[in-house]
Amino acid sequence: MHPPPRIVAALLLSLATACSDRPAPARHIAFPPSDQKPQPPEPRQLVVPTEGHCLPVWPTPVLLTGIVEQEHHLGPPGYGESPQIDEKLTIYVLRLARPFAVCADADPADPRPQVDSVTLMQLTGKVDPDRLKEWIGETVSVFGALHDQTLSHDFTSVIIDVDSIPMLRSTSVGRRAA
Repeated sequence: MHPPPRIVAALLLSLATACSDRPAPARHIAFPPSDQKPQPPEPRQLVVPTEGHCLPVWPTPVLLTGIVEQEHHLGPPGYGESPQIDEKLTIYVLRLARPFAVCADADPADPRPQVDSVTLMQLTGKVDPDRLKEWIGETVSVFGALHDQTLSHDFTSVIIDVDSIPMLRSTSVGRRAA
């Protein structure tokens, strides 16, 4: 006859706990009073480029307007060092009418200098390349957050991690709808 499953589970749990040399973590759970509703987090202020002010990097949300362009680059394995075997990459960029600066990042773990005169940035994140291809040459507004160039597949000094491009949600496409 086998012991009931609950007893086996309790024995295994107590055995595992007894064999551990780590102290049990303190667990303090505090609940707000029942008459107090939780407060929603404050929305972050959306930032747009203004003359004389730099734009901060992630996580500050930004709104940028520019023209969608397509570029071709060499990718892995050599990113241009071995063009015959490098992957051919197509990226989409946003060309801005006016340059702006991206603020320096003073993070002691990874400090970065200010980036001046930004007029072109790679679009990454929530980007549908097939949909974006239809908007080449068109002016769009992009919501997202800025990042410095850090990865091998980052081809511009500043990258925008796209949250949304509202115009791409519409059913009409670029100038073709006019």
